[in-house]
This record gives sequence, C-alpha cells and structure tokens, in this order.
Amino acid sequence: MSEPEASLAHREHQMPESYSARQRLFRSSLFQDQVADRLELDRGLVYPAINAMVHAGMVPCRLSRNEKALAVDGAMILAAIGGRQALEASIVRVGCTLCAMAIQHEIEARPTYSQLPDQSRSGPTSPRYS
Repeated sequence: MSEPEASLAHREHQMPESYSARQRLFRSSLFQDQVADRLELDRGLVYPAINAMVHAGMVPCRLSRNEKALAVDGAMILAAIGGRQALEASIVRVGCTLCAMAIQHEIEARPTYSQLPDQSRSGPTSPRYS
C-alpha cells in the first residue's frame, strides 16, 4: 500500500459520526440541486464538481466539529466549482490548488494533487493538453 493510500486508510478509521451523513448529503441530487439554485449556476457545472471531490475523497473532510467541517467542505466545493474544469482529474487538481492558496489562513491541511492515490487523479487534466 502506498503512503497516501495508507494515510487515507488510517484517517478513515478516525472519521467522526457526521462524516457519513455529510457524504450521503453531498452525493444526493437534492443537495446538488440546491447548490446550483443558490449559486444560480447550471447543474452541469455543479454536479461534476461535487461528484469529483466526493469521489477523490476531498469532501467531506474529517473534522469532528460539524459547523467547521461544513465550512471547510463548502470552501472546497466552491473552489471546485469555481475552477470550471471539465474533467474529473482537472476538477480535483484545480480545487486542491485553489484551497492550498494562502489568503488569510489555510482552510485545512489537504493533500496536494500529487499526493492523491492514482485512481483519484487518473487521466488527462485538461482537454486542451490531451
């Protein structure tokens, strides 16, 4: 097992109760519809961004305090949507990059794109460079 996979497996054993509830929430079409409606964006932009981040394990985060966890997850989802990428690997790469940028404080320590397990970052990252 590679180091990132071992780290992910270790973190999965330490997940707070709210993790599975938030994971179900983020995967639901009702939640994704509400995000699209509130941001006044096309669902075609919102659905892939949220699904890519859930699939890659970037959301939900593993914080135990639900209020802070939702804020961190929200920031990551907004970064993924704001990146306006087409391919899943690109969404994850750009979302990670945006959340790693120092604004006033770090959102949460997250793995860099290169630290993600291979299945989370497979494929070309942009149609322009394929």
